[in-house]
Amino acid sequence: MDAYLRSRAWLRSTSGPFRRLLCSGVVSVVVSFATGCIVTDPLYCSSNAECVQENSDGPALICHPNKHTCLPFQEGTCATNADCTSPSASRCQRGADDTDGQCMPCQVGNPNDKSCASLLGDSAQCAEVDGVAQCIECRANIDCPSDRPICDTNKCRTCREHKDCEGELKCDGNVLCTDSMVCIREGDLSDARAGSCARNESGSTGRVIYAHNGNPNCSDVNPAYGFRFSEPVCSLTRALDLVQSMSRRYVRVLGSSYDPVNKSIASGVMSFIGAPGKNYPTMATMKGRGLLFDVQDDAVVTIEQLDMTEQNVNAVALSCAGNLSMKIPTLNLLRSYVRGSTTPAFANALNPALRLTECNARIEQNVIGLTTVTESMSSTAAAHGVGIRVTDQQMSTKTGYRIENNLIAGNISTGIDVSTASAPTQRFLAQFNTIAYNGRQTATRAGGLLCYQFVPTNRPMFSNNIFFGNMPYAGSQIASGPSCMFSNNVVGSGDTCQETGLRKFTPEFDEQFALSDTSANRTCCIDQVTPAQGDSFPLLDVRYLTRPSGASYDIGAFELQQAK
Repeated sequence: MDAYLRSRAWLRSTSGPFRRLLCSGVVSVVVSFATGCIVTDPLYCSSNAECVQENSDGPALICHPNKHTCLPFQEGTCATNADCTSPSASRCQRGADDTDGQCMPCQVGNPNDKSCASLLGDSAQCAEVDGVAQCIECRANIDCPSDRPICDTNKCRTCREHKDCEGELKCDGNVLCTDSMVCIREGDLSDARAGSCARNESGSTGRVIYAHNGNPNCSDVNPAYGFRFSEPVCSLTRALDLVQSMSRRYVRVLGSSYDPVNKSIASGVMSFIGAPGKNYPTMATMKGRGLLFDVQDDAVVTIEQLDMTEQNVNAVALSCAGNLSMKIPTLNLLRSYVRGSTTPAFANALNPALRLTECNARIEQNVIGLTTVTESMSSTAAAHGVGIRVTDQQMSTKTGYRIENNLIAGNISTGIDVSTASAPTQRFLAQFNTIAYNGRQTATRAGGLLCYQFVPTNRPMFSNNIFFGNMPYAGSQIASGPSCMFSNNVVGSGDTCQETGLRKFTPEFDEQFALSDTSANRTCCIDQVTPAQGDSFPLLDVRYLTRPSGASYDIGAFELQQAK
């Protein structure tokens, strides 16, 4: 019997599909296929597929890589490295008696161990992390590919903030670069490079112009300056000239108290980014008298994370205006501050922070006015006359307005004014805004919203906003309400308004206007909105925090962050 078993084991271990047992019972001689009756060994397997048991409730079986016998599957059993899926056990051990066919840790420093590449790709490496050998994608950003340029806890990911792109890494197109400082956003470029860091170089493939007036070596006259973070220009006027003449996409701004660009922007596609960096904790600031940005004709301008102050009294800070030739400009104002210098003592303060006429405008996650409840109730704090004014009269199908996730607070006369938009665009949506304590002068107009006096062809839509504490006129914070459309908005409980879509509640804020976690707010505002089919709701609130956080969306610009 022992001889039989040894012969059986030897036959099973030979290579190829032709291992056979003799049907004559003679086991000590192997004969050719032409000289006897042979049958396939029923216990032999060459792949896991041969071990599949159809309609079986028993344990799953795999083919042992050396014994070529179907055995019950055990976690960590493997035939090749591809069977090992854990970073801490990526290598299939072969040849050792006690661990043969088991997934084991990778071997640090062994150039012949390719198990990490099987698991995480060719750039993966075996390293000791917290005392354990395991496969990692990266130790630093420079180890990551350009489409996932950021090394985060030993894994590569896309960039999320502009500050992610500081230091040495691979910029878009897999080009080595230093201090890009610009994370490409969805829709910025036509070649779908969102999540990569924008390359910075002086050649034709560079994308960024750098302005840093705090750098003592900045220069507006040296033609070699502006293309690298270490060699910036000093002014936004020079930066704009370079962006337009060099067809660049981004102006990366660091520093404070910039002057305006001092001319209209009538062509080109560009972004002005003043986001904080790892070594620059605050966003860049701009202060000026007169228009800070004037966007015209077919220019497409994005302003992101800039802190802007209009220093003239009762003056417009930002303007976006098309013309009768149907050139429609675009203004994207994102995550910025727009501050004014007008106090309630100035009579008839009616000029807005943002003046939008025949424009495509996306106004999201900004603070327009004041930042605290105390300031917004003050009789002396300075802001603008009006937060946002839209004055479309052409009824163009090319214009559109999306006003979303903004805090519009403490402006002297009114939060939002569409009272002169006699023929507004077919695309106007203001949603998830907190419009509070506007109208700090004698009540000659409603402080929250001014709609057109007559019902226009296309009525602007306001949904899921909070109107609270704004100066009432004729008993309401909203004037000419029937000229606008409303859905699921909250207004003060003392309002006389009767329009459908306006619910009377008294929301409770903290000092920075965020919703407090109170029973009143859970009744009026928290977890109150679920998007219907086809609705597009924001994924972040005005503070850049996740929406929704609870069971549903909160009304207004602030999402209460709740434990899951």
